[in-house]
Amino acid sequence: IVRALSDESFTWLQGQTDSQHLFALFLDEIKVESNAVGKFKILTALQKTISRINAWSKAAGITEPSTLNLAVTDGQSLVATRYVNRLDAKANTLYYSAGNSYECHDGVCMMKRTNPEDSCVLVVSEKLTDIRNDWNEVAVNHAVLVDEDLKVSIAPLNLDSKSQ
Repeated sequence: IVRALSDESFTWLQGQTDSQHLFALFLDEIKVESNAVGKFKILTALQKTISRINAWSKAAGITEPSTLNLAVTDGQSLVATRYVNRLDAKANTLYYSAGNSYECHDGVCMMKRTNPEDSCVLVVSEKLTDIRNDWNEVAVNHAVLVDEDLKVSIAPLNLDSKSQ
């Protein structure tokens, strides 16, 4: 990964974690992604980042499953992925909940829905409660997208077929 990074992203690195290196690669991808804006720009850059990681893993002969739950925001939009590189492998979980407020009373927490306009969205790797109606599971190899108006949509991850 390091050899593929721009000088700016390489200089930004402060440690040796895989998360930092993947994010540096993402930063390089989002800089060149000029055809989209907001959540679509983030989604496209994440897809390209995952595709590059997959291609390198494949070239290195790595066959173990790889899971990537990634969440990125630009301060207005949010994109979170639920990804596994092999469909015969188990993906990590990813859920979202939307409503007007997430409240806890006497130890019971739930998403409140008092009007049709959502003003609160939670994206979590594990459900925070057992209240079934509060949580929507994101499908494997999909992303949840939240725009600046807190509208939630789901999109399939479209990855470079050579990387799979």
